[in-house]
Amino acid sequence: MTRKAQIGRAGGGSMHDRGQYLTLQQAAERYPVFSSRFLRRLVQERRIAFSRVGRSVVLAEEDIEEYLESNRVEPPRWNAAS
Repeated sequence: MTRKAQIGRAGGGSMHDRGQYLTLQQAAERYPVFSSRFLRRLVQERRIAFSRVGRSVVLAEEDIEEYLESNRVEPPRWNAAS
């Protein structure tokens, strides 16, 4: 098995204890809110953390979750006593 194939494998070794790494295509399949094209744009604009493995770009699941959380919009809290 090649190193590239091992990166996306469930239960594979972690890089720097960051959890499982996914290719852009795998991330788009696992997180349907993202397309691979949008993920490429996030990487190009440096708006999401990523790693390079040779010429390939991989994303840690933890970084994807962190991106989603950092872009979370909370609803306004209405004060009923006013």
